[in-house]
Amino acid sequence: MSKMNRNKLMIGGFIVLTAIIVVVIIAVTSTMKQDTFKNVINLNEISNVKVNGNVNKKWLITKEGVLYCATTKEINIIDINTKKTLKTIGLQNKISNFNVVNNNEYVYFVINDNELVKIYFKTLEHNLFEYERDSLINQNVFLYKDKLVMTGYKMYLKVLDLTKNEITSNKVDFFRVSKIYNDILYCWGEGNSIYAYDIKTLKLTWKYVESTSRTSPGIGFGNNSVYFNNTYTTHILNSKTGKKIKSYNLHAQDIDLVDDKMFTVIWGESMSRVSQNNGEKIWTKAINRYGYFIDNDYLIANDYDDYRLRQFDINSGELIWEKAFINRLIDSFNRYKNYYVGKTFRGGIHVINSETGQELWRYKTYTSDDVSNYQIYQDKLIITDGTDEIKIFQLPE
Repeated sequence: MSKMNRNKLMIGGFIVLTAIIVVVIIAVTSTMKQDTFKNVINLNEISNVKVNGNVNKKWLITKEGVLYCATTKEINIIDINTKKTLKTIGLQNKISNFNVVNNNEYVYFVINDNELVKIYFKTLEHNLFEYERDSLINQNVFLYKDKLVMTGYKMYLKVLDLTKNEITSNKVDFFRVSKIYNDILYCWGEGNSIYAYDIKTLKLTWKYVESTSRTSPGIGFGNNSVYFNNTYTTHILNSKTGKKIKSYNLHAQDIDLVDDKMFTVIWGESMSRVSQNNGEKIWTKAINRYGYFIDNDYLIANDYDDYRLRQFDINSGELIWEKAFINRLIDSFNRYKNYYVGKTFRGGIHVINSETGQELWRYKTYTSDDVSNYQIYQDKLIITDGTDEIKIFQLPE
């Protein structure tokens, strides 16, 4: 090997080594930056309650402060005020998947796609019902009046009449449930289509098929109408009959209706607020929206590209504040006094100043799985993170 070639090889090796060192320094610096975050405020941990097994992220707290949760082994009922376990319900089979919902009298656990545990609030007495298993029926569960609706991705729909404990089942032509509105269950199906089923009989009331192409249409509801977005055109349909009232060429890929406010999204490009009366844009912001939260006159949106959290005036679209939010995306928000409490899709729980966007408190290192959950009960923050502990923190004044 000539001297010139040896020099070239040494220079090349030095460049590669330098690049590796730079990458390592950047990674370490980034990690240190994330790990060295110091809480601006302190949330005192009042207590933690242990259960038998790891707590699933699906749980709820009633207005009386009773928490209902489940592990793979059992259902646990815990009083948040006294931190005592009120009841444990062991089941014969391992709990592999479940959903939990409640009304004013009962809590319902839909378990393993074919079991229903019904728990009475006042006495904590419970009953177990079994029903025929269909494929993946337990993907979506929700209550509507005296009906418990259970759906899945395999075109099966079940409705349990809670007054009679009778189940109605039907194989239907949809992929995802959207919402029950005015006693009709609306779903989207193959291609750009929407199906409307009578919630009492599960019979098809009407369907609207725009095309046969496989897409994920946006659906919104309001003013006794269904707002159905087909790629770049939004159709307004009569919610009872499916008859088209009018259409807007909004050039949007998705649509959301929140209260009386209508928003459209072009993924990777922008988010707009649009008039429901004429389809005209009120304002447009160049953000690749990941998630958003409406707080009275404010819109808080998370950008998928730069991870910034921004607060806008919902009427004018004026930017009020923006923060580079620790390179994580917020996928849920709740307001408590002058604070926002949010959860990232990696599982971290964060408390943010609602007026400035400053992060004040953070809980939990990030994991690969979204196993954590939180809820605010009165002045307490309850957190689970996939372990056998339920942590209770005191929120600030």
